[in-house]
Amino acid sequence: MGLVAGLAAWAACPALAAAPSFDRVAAQGRYRAWFSAFQDDHRLDAGSSARSVVPDSRASVLLATLATEPQARRLFLALLRDAVVAGDGGRFPEPDPAYAATPVRAWYVHIDGGGQLESYFNDAARFRPYHLPPTGVLTRDAYPFLLFEDAPGPLRFAGVSREFWGIIDYLGNLPYA
Repeated sequence: MGLVAGLAAWAACPALAAAPSFDRVAAQGRYRAWFSAFQDDHRLDAGSSARSVVPDSRASVLLATLATEPQARRLFLALLRDAVVAGDGGRFPEPDPAYAATPVRAWYVHIDGGGQLESYFNDAARFRPYHLPPTGVLTRDAYPFLLFEDAPGPLRFAGVSREFWGIIDYLGNLPYA
C-alpha cells in the first residue's frame, strides 16, 4: 500500500476520526431556552417541572432538598442564570441504577464568579488541574458540569456534578461584610 492510500485508509477509520465538534453557540441557545422554562416551572409553582427537569432524577431530588434551603437555592439559581456552556463532556456513565434509565450528557459550564472563585478553581485538592477537557471527554475534578437528558429537543435537567455543587458550598461559606 502506498503512502497516499495508507493515509486515506487511516483518515477513513472511524476510531481515528476527530472528535465530533460541539457547537457552543447552539448549546448556549438551548441552555438559555431551558433556563427560561426552568424559571417558569418554578415561578408558577405548578407542582410539576417535567417540562424542564427529568422526573425521578438526581435533579428532582436536589430541587426537593433546595426547597428547604433558601440560601443554597438562591446561590444555585444565580449560578445557573450566569452559567455559560463551555463544552460537551459526553455521555455520563450513571453508576446508580435508580437513575440509569434516562441517558444523560455532561455539559461543562463556565462560572465567572466575579473573581471570588479563583482560589476555589486553583485549589489542587478540588481540581487536578482546573481545565476544560476535550469535546466528548468526561473528566472528573477538571471543570464544573451539569447533566441534561441526552435527547433531541428542549433540554431537561438531570443533575449537577460535585464540581458544580462545590461552588455553592464555597460561596455559601465566604464571609460577607
